[in-house]
Amino acid sequence: MANLPPTILETLMKQISLMPLWIRQVMYAQLKLDLEHTLSTQTLEAFSQEHMLQLWVPELSKDGIAMITSASGDRNAPLMRLLHLTRFKKDVANITVMNNWSLEQCSLYLKEAVERNLINRPTSGVILATIEYLAGVTRLGEYLVKINRVTEEQLDQSLRTQKYIEESMGEKTGIANVMINLGYIKKEDTEGVLFLKEESRKPFQMAEGGLQPTPSTPQAGLANRAPGLSGAAPSSPPPNFSGQPPQTAPTQTSQGFPPQQANRPPQAGFPAPPPQASSQQTPAPPETGDKSKKWGLF
Repeated sequence: MANLPPTILETLMKQISLMPLWIRQVMYAQLKLDLEHTLSTQTLEAFSQEHMLQLWVPELSKDGIAMITSASGDRNAPLMRLLHLTRFKKDVANITVMNNWSLEQCSLYLKEAVERNLINRPTSGVILATIEYLAGVTRLGEYLVKINRVTEEQLDQSLRTQKYIEESMGEKTGIANVMINLGYIKKEDTEGVLFLKEESRKPFQMAEGGLQPTPSTPQAGLANRAPGLSGAAPSSPPPNFSGQPPQTAPTQTSQGFPPQQANRPPQAGFPAPPPQASSQQTPAPPETGDKSKKWGLF
């Protein structure tokens, strides 16, 4: 099986690798500073190379191989395009770039492919949890449990405290604020994860003169969120599997990249937790209702 020519992202990475070492050191230092400003150290450690969704190389299952080798099926359907690029051993970042998708959009198709057993489940639980989180299946609190930032017991206590505040004080508060005030996580942990979700809605685009930022919109790239994604009309021209990206008009802006802080979700105020809640021993309000419904409190 012949390999595809390098994609835009692969070419960019190759160009960076050919730069003088002293230039790459400057780039590394600047990127490291930028990421540490955006994400906490623990969150960065949770997304090390083996647990990073973007670097994961999906593997076709027997069902996936049968699907792409059969005569039936629309090669241009998003799921089929994902499977064909998986056949060429492309990682998630390059699959996303070649289709002009956002990472959130790619996660939707990855989720469907995993559920239909068309690709093998990732060995990393963090990668699988990230797919589900970016695809909108997993809420923030459950995601933090799956990436080992909080325990299930801490999430349970946070949910009970959140319910207590809403019922006794009549005030709505997010689960992230509750966890922060109970001392389970730091503000940077939730801000970083929420910022990652926001940024995942932006596609990677190259234009003449360099990279161009893509403004975030609540529904960016999500026209195909309904069930049966494999049959949805692609939101961009499909790749021709020649290694070249779709020819689309790049988004032009007159400004550079927006500051990282500008895209962060605002941190809402938080009322004082119930007297018995603390990061040491927190007597929980009585737990009521079906435990399976607790995730709906986010």
